[in-house]
Amino acid sequence: MRRRQFLSGLAAAAAASPVFGLFGRAVGAPLAGNARNVIIFYYPDGIPGKSQDGEGSLWTPSAPGGSVVLSPVLEGLGDDKKDCVFLNGLTMGPTDSGSHPGGAKKLLTGVDGGNGISLDRYLAGTLGAGTPHPMLYLGVQANVNNASGDKHISYVSPGVTVTPEDSPLAAYASLFGGAAPVAGTPVGPDATDVSVIDGVLDDMNALRSQLGDVEKSRLDLHLEALWEVEQRIKAPQAPVSASCDDPTVAMPFGASELYLPERFPDLLRAQIDLAVEAVACGLTRVVTIQASHHTSELIMSRFPGTPLFEPTFDMRSHQASHYGNKHDWNKKEFSSYVKQRQWW
Repeated sequence: MRRRQFLSGLAAAAAASPVFGLFGRAVGAPLAGNARNVIIFYYPDGIPGKSQDGEGSLWTPSAPGGSVVLSPVLEGLGDDKKDCVFLNGLTMGPTDSGSHPGGAKKLLTGVDGGNGISLDRYLAGTLGAGTPHPMLYLGVQANVNNASGDKHISYVSPGVTVTPEDSPLAAYASLFGGAAPVAGTPVGPDATDVSVIDGVLDDMNALRSQLGDVEKSRLDLHLEALWEVEQRIKAPQAPVSASCDDPTVAMPFGASELYLPERFPDLLRAQIDLAVEAVACGLTRVVTIQASHHTSELIMSRFPGTPLFEPTFDMRSHQASHYGNKHDWNKKEFSSYVKQRQWW
C-alpha cells in the first residue's frame, strides 16, 4: 500500500470503528505473491456460536449460491466481506476444551495444551527478520491487575509468554524515539468554547426539578455522558503526519488513564494507529495487538459514544460471555454480549 493510500485511509477511518478502513487496498489492486505483513488482532471471551439449544451460530457466515451472507456478529464488515477469508470447523484439541485460558494458550501456538512457540514469534524470525522491530506486541489493558502468564497470547517458547506494551506513549517512544506527539490545534473559530449542552442547560434544570431521585440520577448520568462525548469531539485532534521521521498519533489520554475502562476505545485506537504507522514506515512486518485478556473484567458498558454505553448496567466481558451458550434474546445479558462482539 503506497504512503498516500495509507494516509487517506487513516484520515477516512478517524471517525469509524477501530479497524475497518485502515487496511483497504486500492480499488482494482489484486493481491499478488506472498503477504508482506501480518497483524494479529485478539479480543477476549469468545463469540456466540451454535447454542446449546441447537440454534445456529451468530458468528459463522453463510454462502448460499456462492454469495457470502454475513452473520449478525460480522455484519459490520459490510462490503469489506469480499476481502475476507472465514475459517470454520477448526479444533485445537481436547485439552482445556471450551475454557477461556485453554483457548488463549492454543490460539497462536496451535498446540494442544499450548506448549509451543506462537505464530507471531515464528514469523518474527522469518517475515520480520532484518526489520528494526522483528515484531511488535501491543496491549490494551492486557496487563491490568498485574496480569501475566497464560493471560498473554504470545509464546517465545513452550509455556513461556512475554508481556505486551500497554502504553501507546511508551510504544511510540520505542518506535519513533522521543516523547509522544502533542495534539494539534482545533479547527474553526471558538471550537472549544461553544457547548451544545450549555445551550439547553436551563431546560434540563427545569426538567430535573420535576423528577424523582431515580430519574434525576439517570438524567445526570446521561448529561455527563453527553458532556464527555462533546469534549472528545471538540478536543484537539492530531494531524495525520506526512513523514515517518515525525509521525503523529492522536493520544487524548494521560499516562495515569491507561486502565480506566472508559478510556479503552481511545487506547485501542492509538495502538491500532501506531501499528499501522509502524508497518507503513517499514519498522516492522509482524504485529500482535492484544485487547484485554481472557476472562476479562473489562466493563464495556462504560465506553462513551458507543452503542454499548449504559453506565447503570455494568456488564463485564467475561460475565457476558457466559450468556452466549443460549440465544435468549429476552435476557439483557445476552443482547449485551452480542453487542460487545459486534463492537469488536
